[in-house]
Amino acid sequence: MNKTGLVLKTHKNTATLVTATGEFVKVTISKNPPNIGDTYTGAVQKEKRILKPFAAAAAIAIFLLSSAGVYAYSAPAATVEVTINPSIELKLNYFNKIIKSIPLNEDGSTLLKSINIKNKNIDEALTLLVSQAKKDNFIDDAYVEEGKIISVKILSKNKNLNITNFEKYIDNNKLNTNIDNNGKKVKKQFPKEETPINNETNKKDKPSTPPENGKDKENKNSTTNNSSQNDKEKNTENKSKDNKTNNKEINKDNNNNKSNYKTNNNNNIKNDNSNKKNITGKGQVQNTKKK
Repeated sequence: MNKTGLVLKTHKNTATLVTATGEFVKVTISKNPPNIGDTYTGAVQKEKRILKPFAAAAAIAIFLLSSAGVYAYSAPAATVEVTINPSIELKLNYFNKIIKSIPLNEDGSTLLKSINIKNKNIDEALTLLVSQAKKDNFIDDAYVEEGKIISVKILSKNKNLNITNFEKYIDNNKLNTNIDNNGKKVKKQFPKEETPINNETNKKDKPSTPPENGKDKENKNSTTNNSSQNDKEKNTENKSKDNKTNNKEINKDNNNNKSNYKTNNNNNIKNDNSNKKNITGKGQVQNTKKK
């Protein structure tokens, strides 16, 4: 079985390596011997030793403080290109830690100002980048509805990187993502969610009539009473108008009757006078004849 790691030391045809998981192993050197601090892959020798956690941490600390360790930690071992709308390039060391982040456009620069991913492992860094992109509205509802795709491309010389937590985050948030993990390609596509239309939805959409409280009822009763009172007043006014009209007509009739009465009286008086004149005239004639 082969193992890959950073070379801590060499002795004859054996190289002592520390892997990315903190495992110390001895591998057989074939042909060209590696230098201390190089990344090397070799067949594991039968004698395999895994240091206890404390001893392993101490050995790594000593290694990192050495010139070889400083070089190994700061030397790029992998490149990751992330394209959302912000585009960013990440440089990783052998331990899969971010040693450098480079914005590839203006949005990438804006996104990197919001978070610090230096010395984070790649799995955590990718999750933080996408999460912050959502907070900054680079990824919003329109982004998802339009079916836009996040692209992650990993270029590493030795192995596929572990980004399990990042993939879980993508699944939970249903974000379309294409991942090229050092040649291993994964496409995550999620169908658009359609909201079903049913009677319950229609009922919810219709505004409900709020229940009447005591004040509303009082206002309604008051309004009803006022309207009935107004109707009564209107009826009274109409009756009064009708009575006035009738009185006017009666007065007219009375005036007409009075006028007719006066006319008849005048006629009668005239007739009486004419009759008297006639009688007087006849009497005078008779007297004349007698004489």
